[in-house]
Amino acid sequence: MKLSVRTKSALSAVEGALIIGVFEEDKNLPGWIKSLPDKVDLLLKNAVKEDDYKGKFGHTLLVRGSANSKIRKILLIGLGKRDDWSEEQARKAAGKSRTALKSFRIRKVASSLFGWEVDPSIAKAQVEGFILSGYTFNKYKSKKAENNESIEIGSLEIINVFGENVAPLKRAVKLGRVFSDGAILARDLQAEPGNTATPTYLAAQARKIASASPRIKVKILDKTKIKKLKMGAFIGVSNGSQEPPKLIVLEYRGTSPKHKPIALVGKGITFDSGGISLKPGAAMEEMKYDMSGAAAVLGVFKALSELDLKENIVGVIPATENLPSGTALKPGDIVKTYSGKTIEIINTDAEGRLVLADALSYTIKNYKPSRIIDLATLTGSVVVALSTHATGIISNDADLTKKLIAAGETTGERLWELPLWDPFRDQIKSDFADMKNIGGKGGGTITAAALLENFVEDTPWAHLDIAGTAYLSGSLDYSPKGPTGVGVRLLLEYLSG
Repeated sequence: MKLSVRTKSALSAVEGALIIGVFEEDKNLPGWIKSLPDKVDLLLKNAVKEDDYKGKFGHTLLVRGSANSKIRKILLIGLGKRDDWSEEQARKAAGKSRTALKSFRIRKVASSLFGWEVDPSIAKAQVEGFILSGYTFNKYKSKKAENNESIEIGSLEIINVFGENVAPLKRAVKLGRVFSDGAILARDLQAEPGNTATPTYLAAQARKIASASPRIKVKILDKTKIKKLKMGAFIGVSNGSQEPPKLIVLEYRGTSPKHKPIALVGKGITFDSGGISLKPGAAMEEMKYDMSGAAAVLGVFKALSELDLKENIVGVIPATENLPSGTALKPGDIVKTYSGKTIEIINTDAEGRLVLADALSYTIKNYKPSRIIDLATLTGSVVVALSTHATGIISNDADLTKKLIAAGETTGERLWELPLWDPFRDQIKSDFADMKNIGGKGGGTITAAALLENFVEDTPWAHLDIAGTAYLSGSLDYSPKGPTGVGVRLLLEYLSG
């Protein structure tokens, strides 16, 4: 999609559709609409009066352009109350406005800058909401849509109706596109079926990302190298599958190598059957999403190829399938991890924490990061606790937690902190090994994190359980049904702070 920023003077050149944001408190439409061509302002005022339009959040009013105007449609989108206004509200309003225009064959869209003043963060949010709400994945449909949905919006122009300075808005619009493109790559990877998005496929995507930037390097460790490193937990999970595992490592160099990197670790289970502890058949197809943490890390690195962040960042993805076979892990088995610690397998469906254990240890030992953040669709328990509304965060560092939660509020990818107390640690004590991979009934999200804590040493660490937020069973605002790409914009906001 072509993106641009113009001043109010560009209103005379608008073609296609024009979106205008209206606050609930406004008794009249904004004065700048007088700049619209062909007395469109009068047409709008009459439509608002006739329909008693109030500007309640998300409410739309569609008005046809005048006969001799290039503006075919004018869409009023309610912005709600000023006191409730935020980047997330702007993101939602932009998404709702694009959805409202979906049934019209329009290729060009212009939108007023939402709000009541020049605010680059709002411009960024508008772009994100508009782009992300239009996401589709129809790669495998043999017959493409022949209706209005096949008409793609090709351009979005943000009109600065509050002033003449567009330079900061142009930067914000670019950031909105970069953040969105990273999230869309993550969504695409999530949406791919398991017979396409294998560990080998994810490795190829990492190489493609690295090839786009001289600042990004990649290395791929195959099964032989993983075995040589004695990653017994990772190899143990992979042994049930014929697909070879990959340990994918991406390095972004944004500053001197003397500076410790920030590490991102993403769970990359490209299909999770549960292994010997087989999952129920209902909705098992959704287990292709079990690599959503890996997808988020790859989405972040795609964005890094276009950003100029003054940080060193490393991304580590343990990628494998979890399947049952004669060589698969069994309940009662004990595996020795890369760190030397041992884990008793109680349930082979608790495999994500096993591959993360080795990946976290590898990252700590080889990169000595200043802090480490892992993302994983790890537990069903977090869905019970938080539904699809928030990602669970468990951490050993208050400052890291505070900053990540703030980034989540800004991006709309909200986090909710869960406690990690000694009673939860006690739940994973094993009679036969250093720990066991599940802690029994109750607190499943936290006991999973309690296991991971054993592999981060003293490094500031945050674990993000995205099992409830990685994909949706229905559309929400700017996230259509299916993969959400959660974590990409959150981490980019945090890294940019």
